[in-house]
Amino acid sequence: MSVTHERNLTLEWVKLISACLVVCIHYPPPGVLGTSLVCTARFAVPLFFAISGYYAANAAPASVARKIKRSFWNVIWGNGLYFFTQLFFKLVSHNDSILEWLHSVFNCPKFSLFLLTGVPPFLGFQLWFLSALLFCYVVLYFYVKLFEGEQVRYQYLYCIAVCLMAIFFFADSLINLRYLVGGNEAYRNGLFMGLPSFSFGIFLKEHQERIVRVFGWNNMRCFLLIAAGLFLGLLQCFGSQHQVELPPGLMLVAVELLLFCTQNPDLPKRIPLLAKLSSWAGKMSAWIFLLHVLVYHVIEKLLEKLVFLREIADSLAVPSILWVLLLTAALSHMMCVFTDCINQLRKNRITGRNEPD
Repeated sequence: MSVTHERNLTLEWVKLISACLVVCIHYPPPGVLGTSLVCTARFAVPLFFAISGYYAANAAPASVARKIKRSFWNVIWGNGLYFFTQLFFKLVSHNDSILEWLHSVFNCPKFSLFLLTGVPPFLGFQLWFLSALLFCYVVLYFYVKLFEGEQVRYQYLYCIAVCLMAIFFFADSLINLRYLVGGNEAYRNGLFMGLPSFSFGIFLKEHQERIVRVFGWNNMRCFLLIAAGLFLGLLQCFGSQHQVELPPGLMLVAVELLLFCTQNPDLPKRIPLLAKLSSWAGKMSAWIFLLHVLVYHVIEKLLEKLVFLREIADSLAVPSILWVLLLTAALSHMMCVFTDCINQLRKNRITGRNEPD
């Protein structure tokens, strides 16, 4: 049976804010503010996984298969965009050899790492999320197929998720695996980060009513737990001798935020303008996540080639993160308008075919 969901307006705005925080992680402002943002904003990616799991819970295999198809094309489209963008940069730059670069991209070790972890050997390091999400949907599909014809029991998936998350925290916080293997791709991937966060979303969907009934619900208590998780994240970040990918306290933030959004789905309706722009916010979040690295590199190339632009940027003394956010938001808005027009044209064509002569 297919599961339908009403649009959660609060969640749309939380997704937009989380996407902007991802940009801050990759291109933080200078000083303590930037370090604090990087430390506390890392809940955003687990939150995206948890949201996907929440809306995939109790879905039929056919519904999950459609999500797999959509995710697969997102992986192809996203990686293709960044591959051809960097190829264009190489073509206009006379200092780089195209053949050498192509060989470095498609050599066996790097390409194998890309297939295993989703991290492309070119621009677009954030695209590992798309491959990780595809992995989560594939796992869910085969897991649901095991229980075809009967009620799906997610307890086994939860046990696996807890074990995988424990391995993630052990590798990330205790033994500092990223410096032992030369990167965090060994554990920041669909298996050790994506699937556990995705499973927590399924858990919330399945047990949400029971959690609220047993513990009650209080928005203030939820905010206090979120603040405690952020504080624990800051504490571990500043108190640790090495960079931590995801302090455990930030998983609490992701779970509490998702629970808050599901308990207060219509908060933006209190402000008519926010309610009207909620669908726009949800679409923008996806485009901001996808495009911000591309925008940063385009800005970098323009400032490198055009001296007068660099002089203007220096005179304005605006942090690079603001330029990236503003230009990414503008480009994302244009992409939203463009895709809406394409979808409307497609609907009109289908409607025209179905109308009797």
